[in-house]
This record gives sequence, C-alpha cells and structure tokens, in this order.
Amino acid sequence: MNEKVGAVLGWVAILAAVVGFFWQPYIMGGAAIVLGIVGYFMKANITRMSITAVGLGVVAILFGSVTY
Repeated sequence: MNEKVGAVLGWVAILAAVVGFFWQPYIMGGAAIVLGIVGYFMKANITRMSITAVGLGVVAILFGSVTY
C-alpha cells in the first residue's frame, strides 16, 4: 500500500514540476518540491523519483524567475 501511494505521489510531483515549466512556475514548482519530499520520507523505494521531482521543481522555479 505504501509503495503505491509513494509511486503516485512521485508521478504527481513530476507532473507538477513539468506543468510548472509552462504555467505558474512558483506554485507548481513548490508543489513538486513538497510532494517529492513527502514521497522521499514515505520510504516507498522511489528515492530517485522523489529526487527527480524536487530537482525539476527547483528548475521550474528558476526557469520562471529567468523568463519573467
């Protein structure tokens, strides 16, 4: 059960980060970072997915800062 929830959180975090590149980078990037951290602490064997989501969230926020 914990692995399924963690995997869903990881995918939602990555989706939020990708959407953050195109729409509301600060909100969506922040959501990706928070969801990635939550997924990491769930210990659901999705560490790489969580780190990727956090990284993409940070890049989305930086991308939003540069483009505005």
